[in-house]
Amino acid sequence: MQEHFKGLESNMIGVAAEYRVISELILRGYHPAKPLSVKRADLILENGIRLEIKASRFYPSENAYKFDLTYGHGREKIDQDFYDYLLAWCLDDNVFFIIPAEAISAHSKVSITLNEDSKYALYKEAWDLINKGR
Repeated sequence: MQEHFKGLESNMIGVAAEYRVISELILRGYHPAKPLSVKRADLILENGIRLEIKASRFYPSENAYKFDLTYGHGREKIDQDFYDYLLAWCLDDNVFFIIPAEAISAHSKVSITLNEDSKYALYKEAWDLINKGR
């Protein structure tokens, strides 16, 4: 899948990630909505769960996917109170991590490896975490 994303700018990858996640959620029976405010989570589900969507290419030199949790020109950290879960899409492996906001609250960057002993391994394809209230 890596070749498909080589020439894309990061903002276009972000747009693709939102649509990819929306598609995945719909296929799983959810009804995602985009909030009107730009300072809110990327998506909100019918059960009130707020999702921050991020995508990353693989960084071979670090054997990891790296997700930036900042925004704007001043690169301010995204406020944890604006979302419940980070939904991180590892582009090159087409794998999702659904990580609770409190598990990453102190970080402005998240580095994810696909190893079974990785810090975030328990959140790999953990779609059941967002089933609350369904």
